[in-house]
Amino acid sequence: MQVHLQPIERPQAEEPVLGEPTTSLWERVRQAVVSAGSEAGDALPLPNELVPLERLLRGLTLTGDPVANVAVARGKRPTRYDGSAKRLLVSTKHSVVAALMARSEDANAQRLLAAHALAEINRSLGEVTDADEQRALIALLEER
Repeated sequence: MQVHLQPIERPQAEEPVLGEPTTSLWERVRQAVVSAGSEAGDALPLPNELVPLERLLRGLTLTGDPVANVAVARGKRPTRYDGSAKRLLVSTKHSVVAALMARSEDANAQRLLAAHALAEINRSLGEVTDADEQRALIALLEER
């Protein structure tokens, strides 16, 4: 007995929702997450307690001036970095961030929050090196 198999016609794949067709799945997921975080940050005003953080980060000399602004976002992580908008997203509901914001007049609390932000920026951006982060952290420690 001979069996003849017919080729199965496969449907054409749909174009991805985000990115170019050649964009990897991981890159499309990352774009979606960053976009969602950016939208959340745009919707919420920056509390006065975070203005010193924004000033501190802008004053540091990091490669490419990666921080244009700081915005409030909702999320489980205390900070996230949106490279496309050069924006640091801060989750004010996070317990550590809330505790530091409650001490907004304390320069050490602001430096601690800035140090955390620097680690996030360094993690997210290849052009901000460990040496950049180290120089910025030393500058924060020497600031009076």
